[in-house]
Amino acid sequence: MPDKNVDQVISPLEAIKKAIEDQYSSLQIGIRVMVAKSGIVEGAEAIKDMSDEILQKTIVTTLTHADKFDTSRQLRPWLLGIANFKIKEIGRELELEREHARVVRSGTDLDGEDEDSTVEEEVDNILYHTADRDSLENVHTNLKELLSLVNEPDRVVLTYAYVDGLNGIELAAALGIREGAAHVRVARAKQRLLEKYLAVMGRKGFGL
Repeated sequence: MPDKNVDQVISPLEAIKKAIEDQYSSLQIGIRVMVAKSGIVEGAEAIKDMSDEILQKTIVTTLTHADKFDTSRQLRPWLLGIANFKIKEIGRELELEREHARVVRSGTDLDGEDEDSTVEEEVDNILYHTADRDSLENVHTNLKELLSLVNEPDRVVLTYAYVDGLNGIELAAALGIREGAAHVRVARAKQRLLEKYLAVMGRKGFGL
């Protein structure tokens, strides 16, 4: 019969899970302050949505690398360090998206050419080419080829947003995330698709 007085050894993963549960509200507030100070998004709602997304990403990363955590240390600094890295990472991605948006609005790229704008127009023509998913097999090979350039999560997001025409609350519900986070996810997926399209197809396109 086990000795009840012997302390049970708790694994790093279980210790981290418990600490996250105990400190969840505090982490929410801390990350929200960090996001607000970073300036990557503006407005209370956007800051809240972004903070929630970063918190979830931080938790996933923390649990994935639980074996690297020294349980004799405080968890909060480690979590906030990971969150800070995520904020900077997303900040860089958003800046690229904003730069691309400025390029598209101006009609030229940074060298005074309109190549990036033309690429986005080509991609948009394919994405909006159908609203009938049942006909993808026979008619919309170009769309399937285009979406094959990105990974499965991005394909799902782009299909919901462009093929199914979901947006706002409907898109957020389909993805199981907040509306603001859904908007950011679509923008990132679209940016990765544009980059892949240009890298793989160059100026040849799919021959539309």
